[in-house]
Amino acid sequence: MTLMKKNEIADSVEPITNEHSEIAWAHDTLDPDQVSTAKRSYARCKLGKGITILLWALRVYVAFMILLVALHIWNTLHAAK
Repeated sequence: MTLMKKNEIADSVEPITNEHSEIAWAHDTLDPDQVSTAKRSYARCKLGKGITILLWALRVYVAFMILLVALHIWNTLHAAK
């Protein structure tokens, strides 16, 4: 394996001239179910009251824990002085 100089590498790389042709190549290469335009979109489902309360409790818990960790880091940094 030989090392190439910067000029040789720059000369060997072909510039992308047409973005549409690149997208067309991707659509031709991928299977139909791999293309994002072929996927179905689903509507948001309605969550029950219990799940909604559980998710909000989880959000509050995560926010509390972030504040607790930040406070602990703050105290540790200022206690070292």
